[in-house]
Amino acid sequence: MKRRKLNLKAKRAMSVFSVLVLLILGGFGLGIRYAINAQRVDYPVTGDAVAYDAAASRVVMTGSGAVERTWSGTWTLKLDNDASYDLGTNNVLRSGEKLQVLGGGYRVLEDSGVERLSAYAELELSGEDAFYKLADRRYLVVASHIADTAGLVSTEDYLYIVMDRAGNAMLLNDELCVKTINATVLDTGSYTFDIANEVLSIGMTDVDCKQIIGSTNEYKPENDVTLLREKAEERAEKGYESNPEVVELDLSGGDGGTGGTGGDGGTGGTGGE
Repeated sequence: MKRRKLNLKAKRAMSVFSVLVLLILGGFGLGIRYAINAQRVDYPVTGDAVAYDAAASRVVMTGSGAVERTWSGTWTLKLDNDASYDLGTNNVLRSGEKLQVLGGGYRVLEDSGVERLSAYAELELSGEDAFYKLADRRYLVVASHIADTAGLVSTEDYLYIVMDRAGNAMLLNDELCVKTINATVLDTGSYTFDIANEVLSIGMTDVDCKQIIGSTNEYKPENDVTLLREKAEERAEKGYESNPEVVELDLSGGDGGTGGTGGDGGTGGTGGE
């Protein structure tokens, strides 16, 4: 009889233990779900917004919607018609006269200091020039006029830059969706940005933007032709002293020269007697 009582007690203890385990697991699961839902924040997007997905393809806005940040840190654009687009971990959308910056980053100041952006930030296009590093090989240029020093790119208000590891870049905004295949230097009038080398020049201050967050850019400039003269002339026109330490580089080599004419053969010697 004692043995049967002990078995009954053991079964009851096992039942109570099982119930407790289930309650703990259920509470743990609810806690995780609550934490995930707490990290999901929606921000409205207007129907006239300009957006590109994570693959740099322009989103066809068929109406208004919202951007949502998931627990993994990626952003999703969901339109009212249930269409959904992956925006990646960092992105920039234009809605009217403001930019919606997703994923955080840093604003680089004139004294080479930085200000941190929150995970979601709205920037007014007020005409004030500004420069941001949003993530590894991702930048945002804000200025009333933006052009490259070669005269191939000219646009206004903002430019979202997405680089590859070779130093080439996608230039994206409401007017442009182009990819550079040569080293490109952007000029806003108040600063220049050498994209391939990730060097921001503000007056006489040159900022190595690779040191902000870090960089996986594998671009190597040692085989390029350095244009020291153009850099000096550009700085002189703006009233700055020449500073050849950081130079603009161009990947495009010039046409090869014409080969020289071969010399005439020498006169043969006189035969012996």
